[in-house]
Amino acid sequence: MTLLFEPFGPLYELEGQLAQRTVPASPRRAVAPADMISGADAITLIMDVPGMKAGEIEIELDGNTLTVRGKRHPPYTDEDGRPERLERPFGAFERTVRLPDDIEADRIEGTISRGVLTLRIPRSTAQTQEEVKRVDIRDEQRAPKAVSPAA
Repeated sequence: MTLLFEPFGPLYELEGQLAQRTVPASPRRAVAPADMISGADAITLIMDVPGMKAGEIEIELDGNTLTVRGKRHPPYTDEDGRPERLERPFGAFERTVRLPDDIEADRIEGTISRGVLTLRIPRSTAQTQEEVKRVDIRDEQRAPKAVSPAA
């Protein structure tokens, strides 16, 4: 049997053409993906920051808003040649996370190992809400005032 028309032929040609093209050498915007795990005694924030060191990351806590900033520089120089394809993200990034009210800001601990930043944010052990107070109301029995006869 002879097939005169291949319905998917143009798609195969397009796929071949796309495979031969190179991706422009502009890096993607840097993003630091993060996980937040909420436990009974602490919140743990785990963030991917590949290739970065502790001194290259800035962490701020403003009230209950935690902000992590940094800048990931490409490891290539002009001497290495012209990049043909850049898929890994480089550049400045900033992540902001809203934390609950019951954290102890002065006890936050951070470590970085193998491109993973881990922040342990302890929860406060003190009661965050004041105890409900009841107001007792006394029932005062007053004797009715005597009404004096009209004069």
